[in-house]
Amino acid sequence: MTLWLILAGIAMVAIILLVAPLWRSPKHNPSRAAFDAQIYRDQLVEVERDADRGQISPEQAATARTEIARRLLAVTEGDAEGNDNASAHMTAEGARDAARASRRGIAVFVGLAVPIAAFGVYMITGSPHLPSQPGLEAQARAPVKTPPAPGEDTAKLVAQLGERLKDRPTDLRGWTLYARTLASLGRFADAATAYQRVITLSPQDAELRSRYAEIQIFAAQGTVSPAARASLEATLALDPKEPRARYYLGLAESQAGKLEEALSIWIGLESESGPDAPWNRLLGERISRLAARTKVTPDALAARREQAAAKAGKAVTEAPRGPTSEDLKAAQSMTQKDRMGMIRGMVAGLSERLKSNPDDLAGWQRLARSYDVLGEAEKARDAYGHIAKLRPDDPVALAKYAASIARALPRDARIPKELMEIGDRILTLDPRHTGALWFTGVARAQTGDRAGARERWTRLLAELDPKSPQYADVKKSIEALDKTGP
Repeated sequence: MTLWLILAGIAMVAIILLVAPLWRSPKHNPSRAAFDAQIYRDQLVEVERDADRGQISPEQAATARTEIARRLLAVTEGDAEGNDNASAHMTAEGARDAARASRRGIAVFVGLAVPIAAFGVYMITGSPHLPSQPGLEAQARAPVKTPPAPGEDTAKLVAQLGERLKDRPTDLRGWTLYARTLASLGRFADAATAYQRVITLSPQDAELRSRYAEIQIFAAQGTVSPAARASLEATLALDPKEPRARYYLGLAESQAGKLEEALSIWIGLESESGPDAPWNRLLGERISRLAARTKVTPDALAARREQAAAKAGKAVTEAPRGPTSEDLKAAQSMTQKDRMGMIRGMVAGLSERLKSNPDDLAGWQRLARSYDVLGEAEKARDAYGHIAKLRPDDPVALAKYAASIARALPRDARIPKELMEIGDRILTLDPRHTGALWFTGVARAQTGDRAGARERWTRLLAELDPKSPQYADVKKSIEALDKTGP
């Protein structure tokens, strides 16, 4: 598991290194408090991951969250005013400097369109919540257990975080932390409200949407409500393989009395899960129980499992072998150079296999994400381009391709015609796509089409929170257009 956690870490660092230089004003240097706050936020992310995998107990996770969040609040209290001033300075700079606006356009699009940070987690753990769920029958009938009431310090800390976020409506990490903390305290209705803000800030993140759906189910005492089902379907529209959403969709079918449909969904999930997926044992038990309820004999169930495995089997049997326990153990003793060599060998094997299987969509998606993790922008762009050819009417696939083109551009490059055309295609399929509205406006402004830029950015304003920094930035960009001519 260590090896693939390294992959996830590389991905996160790559995204930070990519987006930060595009977004920051060259003269803006973060304060020591901001630096400390970033460290604490990263520590909170690690705590959440460890808790999701069961590597630490709920009590240990709660204690760690409390202590880290206490330190985070302490440093952000002192740095809040400085951060606000810096944001204002950056906005003003963006309105005056066309080149910087171009870089920000690319940065905004990358941030809105590409949820790749979950790659490392998905490759090993998929849906970390599955092993902790109760059995099918119990979950369909019994209320969700509420954790013990938090101590006074924890409750106060959560309240402070909630108050601070009222003034930071676009702080994605803050709202995500707040939502997960509320959920861990059993405040599922409040957590669902917080997750609404989270998915508004990151609408293309399938994992966050699946977590929102999960909390909606918990808030309804284990029942998959129509609203929760809508969230599950929205998740699967973004990522048809998202394991948490597939599991709960099966639960929804079971609760609706569609036991055969539920069984098919779960058998499909089982057949496509890796051999080391932590939910395999419990998912298998639930499949067996459901098969018994539907009077499917053991032989018939075995045949269905074999059929499902055969359906997914070509990708499974021909794909490069995933890391075994021995691989992971060996990787722990490797040098960083040797680890990267092992990773690149796996990616090279996948790339070679896809040459003879060009229509393997899942394989190309894995390859593109792998190149993202390795920081090979041009190879990632080519892989995402192939995916876009396989899914020409999928706005998510097109958005990822557009973002990969942006990432492969030199830092101060203008938005190329190809990228603008892809953005226009995305808007044909999804007229409210915020990332495409922004960067196609930037592209038009760069070519002197002020009317076209104004039209795109005016539409974008209608999609943004009027109190958000993004709204102010877009509005200033429109005002700058008006000053330069009709």
